[in-house]
Amino acid sequence: MFLSKYFYDLTPANDQTTNTDTYRAALSAQGDFDIASRNFYWSIGGSYARVEGQQRSWQIVNAKFQNAINAVSSGGQIVCGINADAITTNNDPACAPINPFGNGNVSAAARDYVSTRAGLDWVNEQVDLLATLGGTLVTLPTGKLDFSLAYEHRDEQARFDPLAANRLGLFGTGVQQVAQSGGYDTDEFSAEVIMPLIGRDFQLPLVKLLEAKGAFRYVDNSYAGHQNVWDLGLRWEVLDGITLRGSRSRNFRAPTLTQLLAPSSSGLDSTGFDPCDADRINGGPNPATRRANCLAVFTANPGYGVDADGTGASLSAAGRLARFQDPSENFARATVTSGGNPALRNEISNTWTYGILLQPRFVPGLTISADRIEIDLKNGLSAFTTADFAAACYDNTAPDPAVCNAFTRLAASDGISPGGTIATGTSTTFNAGVVRYHGENYMVDYQFRVGDLVNGGDLGRLQLTATATHNTLLTTSVTGATFVRTDDTYLSPEWVGRFNVAYARGPLRLTYQLQYYGQTDAGPNVSIETTPNPTLAKNIVHDVSAQVELARIALRFGIDNLTDKSPSYPQIAYGDILGRRFYVGAKIKFR
Repeated sequence: MFLSKYFYDLTPANDQTTNTDTYRAALSAQGDFDIASRNFYWSIGGSYARVEGQQRSWQIVNAKFQNAINAVSSGGQIVCGINADAITTNNDPACAPINPFGNGNVSAAARDYVSTRAGLDWVNEQVDLLATLGGTLVTLPTGKLDFSLAYEHRDEQARFDPLAANRLGLFGTGVQQVAQSGGYDTDEFSAEVIMPLIGRDFQLPLVKLLEAKGAFRYVDNSYAGHQNVWDLGLRWEVLDGITLRGSRSRNFRAPTLTQLLAPSSSGLDSTGFDPCDADRINGGPNPATRRANCLAVFTANPGYGVDADGTGASLSAAGRLARFQDPSENFARATVTSGGNPALRNEISNTWTYGILLQPRFVPGLTISADRIEIDLKNGLSAFTTADFAAACYDNTAPDPAVCNAFTRLAASDGISPGGTIATGTSTTFNAGVVRYHGENYMVDYQFRVGDLVNGGDLGRLQLTATATHNTLLTTSVTGATFVRTDDTYLSPEWVGRFNVAYARGPLRLTYQLQYYGQTDAGPNVSIETTPNPTLAKNIVHDVSAQVELARIALRFGIDNLTDKSPSYPQIAYGDILGRRFYVGAKIKFR
């Protein structure tokens, strides 16, 4: 049994505030010119942006709190023990005693003594320069051969400054936070060409238009290195209103300054699922591998699975593993460190897309499209928690030491938790080895004048749009050997859809939106044996809005989550956690 108390009145306030100020200035010029009867366009521009922010909260100074609750009676008065003992060097005249029992008995003097202001100041700056040149190189019998060239230079700097209490480690677990700063610059060169292979005066049966597109980009990043990316595409108009399209591309994403350099902070927290817990040992993408790896660490560490009273000490490694319950799954027993990861590498992806576009002439205003997307991604920049690192460690036949070293366990019981309890953990961005995604996007859009359906007249215009995403595969592997599928979970539901209705007539515009999240699993490889609520119910959210323009003023009003639909229990991220909310706004034009 554990006894604890929530001190709601130890600090002047219990909230955490974040203030952000954003500044941006931009300047650009553009124009065109003619050479040899051909027209070319150009543009050049630059921008400067700065974001300043601060986070503030009240925290308890550990040493002063210990002084305050160590109260004694002296001369008929309750005073701090350090001021009543025989040692004068430890006296603190500001110390005010605190009685931890009862309610509302913390004095203002005690509150001022034990509390301190904590937080973080940060500044992000960006300078961006961009120049473009484009036009028509030559006019072919099949159409115009167009090109575009571009150069971009970008410089980004970031600075994170913890307050004195954070730097000195006065509160929480006592970890000292270090101010960090850094930056990078990048130079990018790109070229794009659109070439009509068949079209205009040169056509074939079932080939009304055949157009190729090619793009290349070279990026030199001072932090993440250089990268070549490209895109090849083909568009084939079979008949009027029937177009086939496809593309093959290689892309990359560099880690951001926040992902690289965010300051580290540590605190007691729960860790989430422990793969070696008796409730999880038979789960995961490969239960046999998980069990074998957990058994190996329990064999190598005889204190794992032994309780504070010695229960389990006489059992074999398999016996200790079979009864092991990790309290850090649900209780704040582990010191979890979160922050940036300076060892991050570029994320690289190869993408295939192919689909069809239908715009039938016999139904004016109707557009139907369907596209298949296949992505193979390496070094994916993923947000990893302690539970993610633990699963990646034990669910792989050849675990990566960097992954397994992201958390530690108690070698033996600390008198409260059993040996083997996760004691330290990490929450950061990590390069997941491989990510594979397959899915389809569907869209139906129909726009028409309402008067065309009745007796004519100006009755406004209506637009109906339905979009749906079918996620058929999403797998992640840290080592590339064992994959964890997260498709058909709340992280990537099998079906996600949206339906929009927009009506406009004169100055009035009305909109309705329905967001649909299909029934899905609560997580990867869940079952009733491992998770109390393995299935999340479908979730539907309705939004409505209206806008009217009156001369120079545009007024708008809306209600998000009209029916106040809650997220699908127990996952607060599956749906809308904010509930029903209203907004109003106005836009004024000055001439």
